[in-house]
Amino acid sequence: MKTALFIIFPVISHYTICFGLADKLRKEGYRVVFTGTKNMEEHIKAQQFEFIELLYMQEIIINSWRVALGLFIASALEKKFVKARYREFLLSAGFIQQVCKEINPDVIHIDEHLNYYYWLLKPTYSNCSLVNTKLPTHRVPGIPPLTCAIPFKNNSLYKMYAWWLWEKYTFKRNFSIWRKKIALLGIDEQFFLNRLITKNNIEIKFYIKIGNLLHTGLKGVPIIHLVPHNMEYSWYKMESNELFFYQPYQREEKIDHSAFWSQLKPLLAQREMGNIQLVYASLGTLSESNAKSATRFLNTLMLAFKLLPNIHLILSDNNIVTNKNQRIPNNVHVFNWVPQTTLLPYCDAMITHGGTNSILECVQAGVPIVAYPLNLSADHPGNSARVVANGWGLQGNLRQETPAGIRRKITALLVKSFLSKQPKIVPIIDGQQLTDLAESR
Repeated sequence: MKTALFIIFPVISHYTICFGLADKLRKEGYRVVFTGTKNMEEHIKAQQFEFIELLYMQEIIINSWRVALGLFIASALEKKFVKARYREFLLSAGFIQQVCKEINPDVIHIDEHLNYYYWLLKPTYSNCSLVNTKLPTHRVPGIPPLTCAIPFKNNSLYKMYAWWLWEKYTFKRNFSIWRKKIALLGIDEQFFLNRLITKNNIEIKFYIKIGNLLHTGLKGVPIIHLVPHNMEYSWYKMESNELFFYQPYQREEKIDHSAFWSQLKPLLAQREMGNIQLVYASLGTLSESNAKSATRFLNTLMLAFKLLPNIHLILSDNNIVTNKNQRIPNNVHVFNWVPQTTLLPYCDAMITHGGTNSILECVQAGVPIVAYPLNLSADHPGNSARVVANGWGLQGNLRQETPAGIRRKITALLVKSFLSKQPKIVPIIDGQQLTDLAESR
């Protein structure tokens, strides 16, 4: 039996969008193994995939000059600090190599966020490729960075604006890279990686792609974007090493949802009779930095629906403590967690944070979207822009939105029914193309 190994950035959304490709390989007879941190084990095993706990390589993040100064002093005065970092690097590098030695994978898919693993494993395992869990992150003429929430068009003015946005981002990116190199006296993770793979005659500097969002990219390495091509702007031009692949996947759930559906049954009956409409809202997995903005928005959302008595809101608040002094309207139903993929076909619209999985699940179910980008430094703004550009829905400003603004968007969306004329995303299944991409490098 052949084995496919997935080395994925340990965040639930990254795993979830990989499950379609993993399931396809499983149906082709592959043994599918995912690596992850311990807290990811249940999420992976619930889909009947194998799990191996991984000691990930740690990257130092420098967000201020104060942190940079502290690291500079430690690097300059404490030799033990640098040696300890190098030992940790070698330990994590040896860990993944030992995992591969034990399971002997025939195919390795590496999260683009973890692309440094590619150079560790490619010399031994030829069938390696990167998987991108979002829209393309590298610089392409006429395509803005994913941090841009403005829906683009294919004309000269927008192309110039895209160029400016990338120049601005690249300047900030280079500044951040050099600040880190100064703080660590040039002994960063890339330095350690170069030192480790020199014996393979690989010069990483020739493959580094600075014009890349969120992290440093790699040139010419095979990469599979785990989204459908028609989610991206139509004028996007693929390079020879790229492939779009999207396979919808119905996740297995071990949680008993009978109590949820029991509470929802009267609402579904009312909707079936045409008496009410249902709107579902979720802001995905929240980080601590976004919790305050999310809490404010969810309270604003409840106030908005107070004056929409015939539209009921199903709210997944992810255990956010909403304003306890605020009386929850009768048409707002708050749950800590909701079985999203099975609920969506019963909904008339969804309010989302702009996450890739939620948008794709909405389009697949034929549900129009109101996107409110939550993480402005990630892909949420760019995803939301493409929701508007593709005619899948509307977008708003989560941090400045008012109850009246929410009501206007919801009312307009339900009346216009954006998706009524839009085809659903079609699964892309081409196993030979995947094989050819990996073997061509």
